[in-house]
Amino acid sequence: MQITDLLAFGVKNKASDLHLSAGLPPMIRVHGDIRRINLPEMSSEEVGQMITSVMNDQQRKLYQQNMETDFAFELPNVARFRVNAFTSNRGPAAVFRTVPSTVLTLEDLKAPRIFQKIADHPRGLVLVTGPTGSGKTTLIQFLWKLFGRDYEGFDPSKSTAAGRMRTFTQVSNLPIVLIESDRETKTGGSSHVRSFDWDELKDAYNGRNVRTTGVRTGGNETYDPPFRASIVISQNNQVQASQAIMERICHMTFTTKGHTPQTFDSAKKLAGYEIPNLAGCLLAGLRLEEKVLETLSTDTDKATAWLLQQDGIHKPRIAKNHAQLLVMVNAMRELMRMSEPQYMEVRAQIVAMARERQASISADHPLVQEFWESFDYLNWLPVTGALGPKEGPHLNHSRDPALISVNLNEFVERAAMHRQQVPVLSELKKVLRTSKTRRFVDVKTVNSAIRIKKEDSDLAVGRTVQCWVFEAPQRNR
Repeated sequence: MQITDLLAFGVKNKASDLHLSAGLPPMIRVHGDIRRINLPEMSSEEVGQMITSVMNDQQRKLYQQNMETDFAFELPNVARFRVNAFTSNRGPAAVFRTVPSTVLTLEDLKAPRIFQKIADHPRGLVLVTGPTGSGKTTLIQFLWKLFGRDYEGFDPSKSTAAGRMRTFTQVSNLPIVLIESDRETKTGGSSHVRSFDWDELKDAYNGRNVRTTGVRTGGNETYDPPFRASIVISQNNQVQASQAIMERICHMTFTTKGHTPQTFDSAKKLAGYEIPNLAGCLLAGLRLEEKVLETLSTDTDKATAWLLQQDGIHKPRIAKNHAQLLVMVNAMRELMRMSEPQYMEVRAQIVAMARERQASISADHPLVQEFWESFDYLNWLPVTGALGPKEGPHLNHSRDPALISVNLNEFVERAAMHRQQVPVLSELKKVLRTSKTRRFVDVKTVNSAIRIKKEDSDLAVGRTVQCWVFEAPQRNR
């Protein structure tokens, strides 16, 4: 029997795989079960000839060199196949995986309509911050127990890009919890801690793939796993990232304010609950699934419009993210047995969270704030010379009162003279362009107003200095 006959036989019998191995008859996998084809055992020569007959010259060469290879090919009018050819202790062997030529829709699969609602539902990021001992870990571990898992999360800073991708594609509709993601190097040196970038999460927001990888075949196939979950970030400090990430976050701050011996006992009781005693919560939630999804579908747009009408909230994305929280709380009131006063308090808190998020993206990055505070102090700090104290400015080279021109190396040098701590210059340069209070203009050479060639000259000719140029605040113009 030829390899083409075996493959056609497998497709006809709805087999997912065809297995060939020296010393054994051909076998097919149907619905997960291995079935032997009623044929005699095959020799090494027969199996080897079958495998190499569907390879091109390059694939044969690789197979001979490495004793294994992966490739794909198409059998006209039958199907496409993904092949893993290898060598066992008995001789040549291979697995032929049938690749469907068409992707079945949910209707073709006769899946319930609720699957479509789940697939179309938007995703978001939830950030939980607070000092050590404020209750972040206790709460998250308790919530995991509701899903039958004794777990907290994983540290993306200790993982590789491949490890993070696998973690993000292992689950569907269960949260991904990132912990201790706020650690940073203060020296500016290379470290594994810097290997994680918050912008990696941007594509996951709408359920797209978090990373595209190649498939070990002879073709151009790629693997683009979709992301079907939410992301929870638990750490001490707030996330500092691009505006695209900052707008996608719903931020909750935990504090130790209000902690009492009674609340401590409650936290201990919460942590002491065993999974078997909490597993019924998931079942209770699933019974309300259709009702919850219907509420999300019909009320999210209304809640978004309502939040945009509130003072201090004008970013549609921020409003939509927090609207989903608001609608979800309303949809789950029955399960959580929430009273009307409790619901109104939660609603007020979500509105406050949205306002806080709006304010955070309107403010400068903390490193930029630190830079401008140091700049204002050092720029006007008097310098003592032969003729006594000399008033500033000492860092602003601009001759235009509407602009600020600063040489960063000069800034760092002057800060060191006055024992001022400044951010690492390489990190500072990454965020200075995002300055909002003093908008970034350009990096260019300017004719300095404070560094002249001859101080005793009637013509104060400025030296040219490479500067970062910003718009000056209105009050200083």
